[in-house]
Amino acid sequence: MDLLSKAKQDYNTAKGNYDKAKAGYQATIGKQQQMISHLEQQLTQKDSEILTLQTALIELTEQVEGWSMMLGNLQDNATWLNSQLKPLETRL
Repeated sequence: MDLLSKAKQDYNTAKGNYDKAKAGYQATIGKQQQMISHLEQQLTQKDSEILTLQTALIELTEQVEGWSMMLGNLQDNATWLNSQLKPLETRL
């Protein structure tokens, strides 16, 4: 085999190896892009779930605050009723 033929064969082998590597690289990039897209979708879903939970927590906090105020009012009423009962008890 003459030198030119050997050089052409080596070139073709190198080009084939390059093309295989390039195809593998592009396939890997494609898979990674799909994975990134999937992860972004999951992140968006988790963000939405967190927002829903935050909203529910705010609503629960407001409800508990309302109950706390009602309990305070009930305690005030009980104190007032006790103060009204004491004079009645002493009369009896």
